[in-house]
Amino acid sequence: MVLGYKDIREVMPILLKHLVGKQKYRHVILGGTFSVIHDGHKLLLDMALALASKITIGVTSNEYIKRTKKTPRELGSRLNAIRKYLKLPAKKNVKVMIIDDKYGPSVSEVYYDLIIASEETLPTCLEINELRRIKHLPLLDIAIIPILFSSDKKPFSASRILKRLNNGTT
Repeated sequence: MVLGYKDIREVMPILLKHLVGKQKYRHVILGGTFSVIHDGHKLLLDMALALASKITIGVTSNEYIKRTKKTPRELGSRLNAIRKYLKLPAKKNVKVMIIDDKYGPSVSEVYYDLIIASEETLPTCLEINELRRIKHLPLLDIAIIPILFSSDKKPFSASRILKRLNNGTT
């Protein structure tokens, strides 16, 4: 099945129904580069808004991206894109912060109770919980969103979108 953002309203109730345990989480954390806000990011952010009273979004710094990937999009534009999509500051319980490492505050703060991620970042979520266990912090519930596919049946990804934009194709 190929999912686009128009299908997310149908997918969200199914995803939420499959989350184990609590009806509403106190504080969810999620993170990423957010080079281009695509349908996968929208699902991630929408799920966070639906599940939690408070949300912390870690956005990787340009310095961190340069150590791990190619040249990043300017940090300010990435932060603004998230704020624009979430219509901040209207959502007062959302904190958008810059992170300089793979884990951000997820491995040091006690008050998070849920982490939301994509299928490809599940291993990082498991690492986070292992680090939390070592530090005697409560483990996080993990909500995984499915990978969404574009009309060409390839996964949505910011790098593919940026490549197409740079090549002048749509």
